Amino acid sequence: MATTQILLTPQEQRLRLLLLDVAHFIDEAKLIQEKIELRFAGGWVRDKLLSIPSHDIDTAINSMTGFAFCEQMQKYLDNPKNIQKHALQKADLGSLHKIAANPEKSKHLETVTTRIFGFDVDFVNLRKEVYADDSRTPQMDFGTAEEDSLRRDATINALFYNLHSDQVEDLCGGLESLRAKCIRTPLEPLTTFTDDPLRVLRLIRFASRLGFTIDPDVEVAMTDPSVNEALKLKISRERVGVELEKMLTGNDPQGALYLIDRLGLYPFIFTDPTAPDFPVPSTVSWNFVYGLLQVLKVNETPGSIYHSLVRSDDAKYIAWILAALTPWSSVPLPERSATGKLPPPVAALIAREGIKANSKICDIVTGAFRNCGEITSLRDAIKLKDPYSQERDKLGMSIRRWDSQGKNWRLQVLLAIFVEALNGDGQSSYNELISEWQMFVIHLEEMDLMDAPSIKPLVNGNMLTKALGGIKPGIWMKPALDRCLEWQLRNPGDDDFEKAIEETYLIVACRGDLANIQTALSENRSLQVHDMRLQSRCSTPPTELLKNYSRAAVAMYGSIFLCPSNLLTSVAGLPERYSLSELYIELKPRDQKSSKKDTLENVLILTSCLGNPDRIMRESAEEDAINKLLLWVSKVILPDSGLIRQDEMPEDNEPASRQRALILTQHASTLGLQSLNLLITQIPSSPQKTLDPQILLSLIAFTNPSDPWTTQAASDTAHSLLSKYTAQTLTSDFIISFLLQSFIRPLYSKSKPTSITSAGRKAMPSSAPPKRFEAADLDRSSKPWKYEVVYSITIFKWAVENIPSTLISSSWHLFIPPLLTLLDDQSTHIRLSGIHILTHLLPYLTPKLLSQSGLDQVFEDALMPILLYLPNLTPPEESLQLLPAAYGALGVLCDVRYPPPPSHATPQTETTDEQQAQLEKEKVKLLDRILRKGIFAGYAHSCEHIPIVEELIRQLRVLISRLGIHTVKHLKDILPIILPSLSDPFTPSSSPSLLLSCILALQTTVLNTWPRLGVEKYRMEVIKVIAVGWKNTTDAVVDEKDGVRKEGLETVKKELKVLGRLFVKAVEAGDGGEEVNGEVATLVAEVQGMGMEELFGV
Repeated sequence: MATTQILLTPQEQRLRLLLLDVAHFIDEAKLIQEKIELRFAGGWVRDKLLSIPSHDIDTAINSMTGFAFCEQMQKYLDNPKNIQKHALQKADLGSLHKIAANPEKSKHLETVTTRIFGFDVDFVNLRKEVYADDSRTPQMDFGTAEEDSLRRDATINALFYNLHSDQVEDLCGGLESLRAKCIRTPLEPLTTFTDDPLRVLRLIRFASRLGFTIDPDVEVAMTDPSVNEALKLKISRERVGVELEKMLTGNDPQGALYLIDRLGLYPFIFTDPTAPDFPVPSTVSWNFVYGLLQVLKVNETPGSIYHSLVRSDDAKYIAWILAALTPWSSVPLPERSATGKLPPPVAALIAREGIKANSKICDIVTGAFRNCGEITSLRDAIKLKDPYSQERDKLGMSIRRWDSQGKNWRLQVLLAIFVEALNGDGQSSYNELISEWQMFVIHLEEMDLMDAPSIKPLVNGNMLTKALGGIKPGIWMKPALDRCLEWQLRNPGDDDFEKAIEETYLIVACRGDLANIQTALSENRSLQVHDMRLQSRCSTPPTELLKNYSRAAVAMYGSIFLCPSNLLTSVAGLPERYSLSELYIELKPRDQKSSKKDTLENVLILTSCLGNPDRIMRESAEEDAINKLLLWVSKVILPDSGLIRQDEMPEDNEPASRQRALILTQHASTLGLQSLNLLITQIPSSPQKTLDPQILLSLIAFTNPSDPWTTQAASDTAHSLLSKYTAQTLTSDFIISFLLQSFIRPLYSKSKPTSITSAGRKAMPSSAPPKRFEAADLDRSSKPWKYEVVYSITIFKWAVENIPSTLISSSWHLFIPPLLTLLDDQSTHIRLSGIHILTHLLPYLTPKLLSQSGLDQVFEDALMPILLYLPNLTPPEESLQLLPAAYGALGVLCDVRYPPPPSHATPQTETTDEQQAQLEKEKVKLLDRILRKGIFAGYAHSCEHIPIVEELIRQLRVLISRLGIHTVKHLKDILPIILPSLSDPFTPSSSPSLLLSCILALQTTVLNTWPRLGVEKYRMEVIKVIAVGWKNTTDAVVDEKDGVRKEGLETVKKELKVLGRLFVKAVEAGDGGEEVNGEVATLVAEVQGMGMEELFGV
């Protein structure tokens, strides 16, 4: 048993002497046979040894309960002499609070807690725990100090300070763990976590709080499926929430989330265990979110994003909660129920049921996730300098609405930032993202809107009804008061409430209260100027009045940053009764070239009316009206050619107006798809077993949420509706005859590539010089699929992804011309779409088909040039999109062209050894071409562009794995690509991700070329570079506050160790096995104190 001493403060020494006297008092009374032995236990001992102040002390008693000990302490202090001896004042002692044993909970301690000399002291007996197989609830019994230490969660928490000997008692290696700054368990880790799975979270909390690492064996047990499931299902979510709160309010919440992320614990912590079929969000990019929050936090300055949005200790904690819940933003928001109630977002359910957050936090989470899209749209409007972004009333009312829906609108903005980081390009885009959101905050500050929710309205309900002649309050009241507040926001500093009230008359008049308003007008001469306008407005027919109201709603609420659902719920004043035929007649525009705003107004009316089915009058011709409405809506919501600016188009001089039109289209399409859903699913007489193909085509146009005209809500609705008609859509008639032959083929007929015939096969080589550039390339009429029907690529992509595999063999020739047209286009985003479509299609094409049609060479010729789309001719951000996609497509092409021999061969599929050897030879040739024309040529051209080099090295690693032992012949070209960055002294500080890519690529190289790496010229060079890389990484200076970079370098060190040991073992198995040990031993001896022996495992 290791021991050491602790230096007590004067107050701690007073407490020790008091407790020792109480123990002596009990011993003399001979109440029990065994002498009392007192120990301070657990966290206080740990913190004392780490020089961390602590005022919470657990006192362990060997032979009596805490309650019995405290009873004797009270008797001891009943003697005035004893009080005088210890100089006790009234404030030095608190009252005793007993926590009785409770066998139904996981905390079974008969504990007494009190306050002595300013310390919170808990008294409890030494104990041991016995767990049953069917319960996480232990049975308690008296135990020894050793048994008590073994039942604790970590060795660093299992230390005792013996009050009698004045020594620290280490019964299970806690002192060594403290020295190593390592979290270990007293028992075998799996046993520790099986006894109480919550210990997984406790160890993460201690590791992040203390800056310790977790022992690898412990980490393995923490990821055990049985432990994870028990953590999810058998531990009360209140306890999970308490541990999470302690983590996120500690000194390193980012470190805690990083450990949760790295150990794959997210779905077991942030979940609702009461819902067994709950979805599991992707956490691939989650590290970008909590990494960004840490960056914002450590760079806080007056006026910064963090300083402006996070304004209290509670807000700091909630900010981390929002960061933790951000992955759930990928799950669509639930639709309004049949009763009209809007269910909370999934993230709010996780907060409420998964971690038992309080109602305040749940409200903020609900508002943040509901308003996220709207907040981001407002940021975009400010970025594009849209006119709406300068309208103080619109912005102010939006902020007030966000705050009323979830409180603390500032934290809701923070979630919008997190969601963008989650879906962004990682740490490389942090600066741009922060800059754009900083501009957003500055804009609101300049407009003096940061405190918009606390603005006191000039007009209240009583003032308004009195000014309007005593009109009875009703549904008109809230819109009218909102209009007053809008006036107040437009006119800061003006407190004339009568001017504000004037803004409300149009709204009240539309409610049919003209008589009362006229009375008010007659009594107030200053308001009579509005009389003519009100009478004119209120004399219009009901349908036209509805249109007028819709225009007013769009004008009032139709900002480009408004969500369609909010726009819809703002519409009031619907006619009492209307038929579907009347709606169609009134809404279908006579002028086919209606504006985007007109379309939005009309679709808004239709969706509002359909959302109130009790007002719809039934009629005999209803089926015909439904079909007409379906066709009309599906047509008007389609995006037009003016929305998207293509690369070949002249410079765009009106980005704000284009963005405005795009947002109006998004709103109209989202509302229009809601209308289609209502028409199809909620009209009782609708016999929609099949739909008009044109309607289905319109639905498909909105299936890709990454299209600029599509919102996530629109995509979800489109997918939901299409799923009802799979019997119609997944057929030859629809996909082949309608989509491919009738829709796609005519659009691409004028821009068919010359590399194939009309039948889709490889064309014969031409003696004419290769095509470079033709004026026709800029002719918009030759590319209607690109400049007119902008959604055609989405339709084509859907057809490829959804066509049954049984139909491909007979229709493959229909896919090839448009596919190669996309691959040959000059626009990066179109070429990228072509690559993704090809990657999806290739696995459904047979090697025989590719070979006989010549398409294998056609596809290779189309993809290979893309490998050289590099800076400076191609912008770096576009290169980083194209390269991984092109290399991935070539990899799939290689697998399809040269498949492995089938495990269960038939006479049709069986190949001879000679044929298989020839296939392998051709496969290696293709991989050689990709390596030489792609990686080697690309590196020579762009070696100064770090992100490009990093991507090339990632792809190099994949190619080496595919080539296997055949990589040996390229070794002389591969090492000069990998080794320079690995030995560069600036790489650890400037680009740790590049360093990690190099290490992983070299590991793969070692595994596949080990027979040749033992050659002296390679062996010495690699040893040297590994050692230099280790030294550079060890010497790298990293800001302690930069948790992301710090964790990155720790990962680099771990992989370097793997590389060093792997290299030594590999060379030992090949040529140079005898020499390598001596060379490494010499290096270790020459460079002492740098951990070289740990690096190479010698």
